[in-house]
Amino acid sequence: MPSFIESLESRLFLSASPLTTTAPHNLAPAIHAKPLAAPKQAPATINLANLLGYSRRGASWNYNTTYKLTSSEGTDSGSGTGQVSVARRTTQIDGHASNLVTVSAADTTLSTAWFSDATGTNVNAIATNTDLGKINLTLHDTRIAPKSLTIGKSYSDNGTFDGKFTVSTNGINATGTLSGNTTATTKLIGTEQITVPAGTFNAIKGTYTIKMTGTLRIRYQGKTISVKFSATVNQTFFAVQGTGIVKGTTSATIKITVPSWGPESASATIATALTSFK
Repeated sequence: MPSFIESLESRLFLSASPLTTTAPHNLAPAIHAKPLAAPKQAPATINLANLLGYSRRGASWNYNTTYKLTSSEGTDSGSGTGQVSVARRTTQIDGHASNLVTVSAADTTLSTAWFSDATGTNVNAIATNTDLGKINLTLHDTRIAPKSLTIGKSYSDNGTFDGKFTVSTNGINATGTLSGNTTATTKLIGTEQITVPAGTFNAIKGTYTIKMTGTLRIRYQGKTISVKFSATVNQTFFAVQGTGIVKGTTSATIKITVPSWGPESASATIATALTSFK
């Protein structure tokens, strides 16, 4: 049983990593656009979805990436490319018309659903679809930012999540459910001039963190095993209004605690630099 849990933990984590060590076959032709002008002084208040570009249906970005992955199976590092795109049409999720933001890699897609209303910007779904299986999470009442953020001020909110997964690894098929609580914290820090392959930008620096804690219930060989689960995703980004994220560093950790075996964890740090956008 411990080898299955360790493998499952590592596979779940690595399958959600938004990068590839070789160029994805489904990347759109690169468009090397000129950097859009950005004001030297940031606006007094900023909408997070607009700043990141996730409110622009049909937008896409190509990035160079470097990464380091660590789990109970060892450490891996390297570089590659990735693409982020926003769907042209909204999808109804949990009663909200949401924009699907998809990260594409060679054998993996990772999607998050974003919507904004009068109270702020929300992330209400996370889904992956890989050769290992599918993971679908719905986040409830988790506001990642108010309608307007002010540079220098922090914002936080709490909510819940639930979801399902199906995984096939090492000849073993397993299904399960996840549920628990979420905490989101966001802060805009200031402005900096950033140079990446796509050009030089006057960007707004910010950070957000999403934490999930709860229970992972695995159905395996006719038995249900309950495992304590926690995940933390933190991103430091440099973004430009009208362009999106031009540079960023994302760190993520998943931890599970198996009865009689103790905790196991996996972590990653991923750096991205914009090469083109449209």
